Amino acid sequence: MRALIYAVVESFYEKATKDVLIGYHFARFSKPEELSDHLERITSFWEMQFTGKTSKPIEGDSFRLLFTHLQLNIKRGELGRWVVLFHQTLDNLEQSLTK
Repeated sequence: MRALIYAVVESFYEKATKDVLIGYHFARFSKPEELSDHLERITSFWEMQFTGKTSKPIEGDSFRLLFTHLQLNIKRGELGRWVVLFHQTLDNLEQSLTK
């Protein structure tokens, strides 16, 4: 399950980091290992949502999503773009699995 979740997260972030509307939010990940650590953390978050537990321990504080994302000052249109990219990611994965 974790490998599938990671594949979705990685594919989404590949799109999001390059996106003209929301890509700037990811500029803080200036080093590849910073983004890699973030992807692992996000994967753990989604794994916890789907299964109630995570197969990989989370280092540091527990998930502080509201606090973290409030600081980003995300605008409504940016959130909408995030949703569009996430749906595209899921659609692409579904298409690749059904081939």
